[in-house]
Amino acid sequence: MPRHHILAIALLALACGSPAGAAVLPDDRADVLYHRYEGGGVTIDGPSLLVRKKFAEKYSVSANYYVDMISSASIDVVTTASPYEEERNQVSLALDALNGKTSTASGSVAATRPTTRQAPRASTSAKPCSVT
Repeated sequence: MPRHHILAIALLALACGSPAGAAVLPDDRADVLYHRYEGGGVTIDGPSLLVRKKFAEKYSVSANYYVDMISSASIDVVTTASPYEEERNQVSLALDALNGKTSTASGSVAATRPTTRQAPRASTSAKPCSVT
């Protein structure tokens, strides 16, 4: 078995197999982020805003708004002087709940890409996490 597979399995066992006293909810917080990448004729930038709040000692709700603004130009676009621009928007909502030593999380993400003809996509997932 390759060495990196053994390391990955060991890290996974350490993270999942270590006992914890009790499940906890994420802390209250508000984060503002601006990201930017430039390279190879491509610029990707935009803001992200995250707000998370606990309530009733058993629940935590979070909301995130994220924007990716992409501008680039391939060699034929550069020679014909018509740059490519796209803006993607993503909104996500999540709910964490505590029930004794068990933590359950559920969330939904909706994203739009105005330059395509696809409708916004949404997905929902729930992953119960049991803590021993």
